[in-house]
Amino acid sequence: MPKLLSLLLIVVGVVIALVATTFSSRFLVNFGDETGLPTVHFVFDPNVIVGASNKHLIWFLQVSDLHFSIYHDKAGLRPFDLTRFCEENINAIKPPVVLVTGDLVDAKDSLNVGSDQYLDEWKTYWNVLNSTGVLGKTRWLDIRGNHDAFNVDSLSASGNYFGQYSAQGREGNMHSYHYVHRVDEDRFSFIAADTTLVPGLRRPFNFFGYVTEDGVETLKTFADESKSSNGTVWFGHYPTSIIVSSPGIRSVMSSGLAYMCGHLHTLGGMLDRMYTFHKSGNLELELADWKDNRRYRVAAVDHGLFSFTDVEFGQWPIILVTNPKDARYKMPYHEPLARMNSSTHIRILSFSAAKILSVKVQVDDGQWSEAVHSSGPLYVLEWQPEKLVTGVHTINVNAEDADGRLGSVSQKFSLDGLPLQEFSLFGRMLLMTNICLLLQSVFGTILALTVLPLLLLRWCSLQPRHRCSWSPFSMLKRIVWKVHLVAKVDSLFYPLLISALYVPVGPFFVGDGVAGNITVFFIWGMFLKGTLLPGDVTYTYGCGHLLLFHIPLTLCIAHMAELRYRSEALTLGRTICLLIPVSIVFLWKVWWCVTFYIAYGYLTLLIGPFTTWSLVFGAALWWRSSQLTPSDFYRVQYVAVSRVPTEEEFAANGDITTKL
Repeated sequence: MPKLLSLLLIVVGVVIALVATTFSSRFLVNFGDETGLPTVHFVFDPNVIVGASNKHLIWFLQVSDLHFSIYHDKAGLRPFDLTRFCEENINAIKPPVVLVTGDLVDAKDSLNVGSDQYLDEWKTYWNVLNSTGVLGKTRWLDIRGNHDAFNVDSLSASGNYFGQYSAQGREGNMHSYHYVHRVDEDRFSFIAADTTLVPGLRRPFNFFGYVTEDGVETLKTFADESKSSNGTVWFGHYPTSIIVSSPGIRSVMSSGLAYMCGHLHTLGGMLDRMYTFHKSGNLELELADWKDNRRYRVAAVDHGLFSFTDVEFGQWPIILVTNPKDARYKMPYHEPLARMNSSTHIRILSFSAAKILSVKVQVDDGQWSEAVHSSGPLYVLEWQPEKLVTGVHTINVNAEDADGRLGSVSQKFSLDGLPLQEFSLFGRMLLMTNICLLLQSVFGTILALTVLPLLLLRWCSLQPRHRCSWSPFSMLKRIVWKVHLVAKVDSLFYPLLISALYVPVGPFFVGDGVAGNITVFFIWGMFLKGTLLPGDVTYTYGCGHLLLFHIPLTLCIAHMAELRYRSEALTLGRTICLLIPVSIVFLWKVWWCVTFYIAYGYLTLLIGPFTTWSLVFGAALWWRSSQLTPSDFYRVQYVAVSRVPTEEEFAANGDITTKL
């Protein structure tokens, strides 16, 4: 047995080493190696110099995850603040385009478990757009998120309120679309990638995005159309790591400057900002939510150089340096970075609800200089980039408005180097990893750890462990001995083995997945209306079933089996100690049954191998373990003892030995 544990530790160590090695290279982009990076043709005139004019410049906003709710925002603060945003911020910033990247409504019931489309939430959203007149001030490009698709049968269904109560839905853009904004002779493409599920399941099995082959072809068409544009920005609700697609959607978006999304909010406050470069060299930028954090994004494309800053609602003044751009976000194969070296002016966009009084600039430790107002929000300052062509430098900008509010920005820039890539490792991992594949791998690992020990112990003979010290290793030996007894009893071993292997194969349950349509839920997908939707978050529930029900139940049964093996009487105190952990396991499963009943209806309880059937199965196995007799342990090589060994016997025979 010690050899077996050592071998297991070695295997785990090798896996960790391989993963660490993979991470070190996978989540950084090697811009020095052109292999795999796209060739992007800049359509700007190569003779154009970045100077003081407002030519070749566009700025725009992004807001995401509004979550208008009739149950969880009864005070109406989310729409109230968005109304102020549409009146104050839009008037102050005057963006020609606003991207609204999904989850316009919350669509969750009062218990925060079930989901449906509530007309009042959609009317509230439309009333904000209509009452503020924002649709007459800017091009409002909204798109659906998973909450906007809960319980929506199809794009043409009457319950798809996006078509009636959204800006783009009213224009007929119910799914992905391509909008081209023209500024003088320049064209800027904004491509909306709608990857919500169709049909749209109720929650919780509607968290990942999915794009069909036809959907990918549509997006490829948009990408081809955008090649003549001066800059292309993709936007959608889901991060690409949470989109199931074949071929990969990232390759379709690879020629764009950036993909802007939402969905993950701030991951429960753990990640305030999630940015990354993809292997194609372009950016993916997840934006924190409006729902709780009131965050929005100001972005600009200035002479082909893409810049952005994330801003909290109510923050003034806003400062965005567009030349020289932030060294963290340089895209050598997507931007004409050489224009920074030949530019004549530092360029800064500064916005405020009050008049901007001054914008001051400092480069490195030099003197502060006053930037000159060019037009609109653009402020410029002459500079000599040839003096800064080597190394990493710092630009500091201070702005003051008429209300006495001060804003400041300090960022690094480089005229000769590659991007600094100073992004959060965890954020890069979340945005670059294939999360669905990761969940499948985790589930497969947990399944193997559930099944393989039973199979291994089935063919091993271990010496009894009737007493152990409180050291972790000694307690582990005792647990292994108990599970070994379960593996030797046919009436326990085969049901536990088959029930574990059933999880990746058989249906979880049958339920009302969407708008009265009977749905069969498997871990690898959901069948409804002749359509197979891919499994995704279902793997999380499969892991939960094994970790929180199957494995704890096995351990409880193993403990009972040992008591029966030793023919010990069940006193009142011992019975209570046995029932407490078993009750916790079963109560957790009962709660799971209730949540699925609320989410998908009564059929989940009637036809529910994953719900009520598991409870019956677990209770039957628990009862069976309590009825074991000595004859059930005929496969166990050692004879049970009815007394506790002496200290001498324990010292001589206490260790587990393995006989194959």
